[in-house]
Amino acid sequence: MAPPAKALFSRTSNGSDTDDKEFLIPEHMQNNARVVHWIRQYVSIVAGCVAGVLGLTNVVGFLVYPLFQLLAILIILSKTNS
Repeated sequence: MAPPAKALFSRTSNGSDTDDKEFLIPEHMQNNARVVHWIRQYVSIVAGCVAGVLGLTNVVGFLVYPLFQLLAILIILSKTNS
């Protein structure tokens, strides 16, 4: 296994130089962005299927998409404890 990539930059959570530094590793950031992109695509497909199966058309059918995206954002935030 390759050694971890060098951190992009570091910062401390309380403003002092202690051992509780947070590192932003480019590979991890790319993976996180890829996962969020995949989730958003999947949620879009599911929202379209739900709207189609329920026969929702016009504005009501369109409102299913932002509702599902909001739900996905809330789930992601709850999983990341933000």
